[in-house]
Amino acid sequence: MTFIKSEMPPLKVFLGISSFQALAMFRRGLFYAFLSIYLRYFLGLSVTETTLFATLPMVFNILSQTLIWGRLSDRRQLRRTLILWG
Repeated sequence: MTFIKSEMPPLKVFLGISSFQALAMFRRGLFYAFLSIYLRYFLGLSVTETTLFATLPMVFNILSQTLIWGRLSDRRQLRRTLILWG
């Protein structure tokens, strides 16, 4: 495997990636908080239904990353490409 030498200092790269991740998690936290409020109080769903609507997408995301995308990445050696395309 060949590594590409970065022109940016490691600290700047680390701060850029970590700030992106912090903002992404902040956005996700806001979305799920307001989704739960909307489902419960505006659509009148039960607590169980609201919890399922908030939990199932996260569970499916974890399973698909582990069982589908991880194996595809390892078999096809497309790790960098799959990371870049999200």
